[in-house]
Amino acid sequence: MPHLSPDPQDADFLEAMREMGAFLDITPNDATELFQVAHRHAVKRLLRSITVESLMTRSVITLTPEQSAADAARVLAGAKISGAPVMDGDAVLGVVSVKDFLVHLGLPREAQAIGLVARLLDGHTCTLAGLRGITVAGLMTAPALTIAPEVPAAEAARIMAGSAVNRLPVTAEGHLVGILTRTDLANAFGTLLEEQP
Repeated sequence: MPHLSPDPQDADFLEAMREMGAFLDITPNDATELFQVAHRHAVKRLLRSITVESLMTRSVITLTPEQSAADAARVLAGAKISGAPVMDGDAVLGVVSVKDFLVHLGLPREAQAIGLVARLLDGHTCTLAGLRGITVAGLMTAPALTIAPEVPAAEAARIMAGSAVNRLPVTAEGHLVGILTRTDLANAFGTLLEEQP
């Protein structure tokens, strides 16, 4: 998907002029303010119009609750992803991410992967005892936060930020139909989401 542009359209300028209460005698300062307000309206319009479905990945790598933690790590590493939904048939039970592995390695959930590297370089041992014999069911974060495909992408971004998650399984009528990640949002919107109040 190409990078989305928030260039104001005529309707955005009209909405901005209504908001500002001015239609005549535009000075350079007024023109600048008009453009800024129109740009804000364009961004809002754009964020409301793009849905989760238009940005999500439809082919989803999934895990099962019976898989071992080691197998799950191999699947994620092989797919070059940092997390995946855990499925029981059509039902999304939870999500496994790198953070779930870090917790079982004795690091806090909010730690970054580089924290593990720093710990090892500082001479601390890395015990795998917390991961040996554990299955995905014991590793995953559950229940999974999910989102519907018709939800505006901006709402998905708010949910991710508010819940500190990097991915949302997308479900329709109880079935997994895709996954939306922070990377998907960043690729589509760039910094536009940060501009919103």
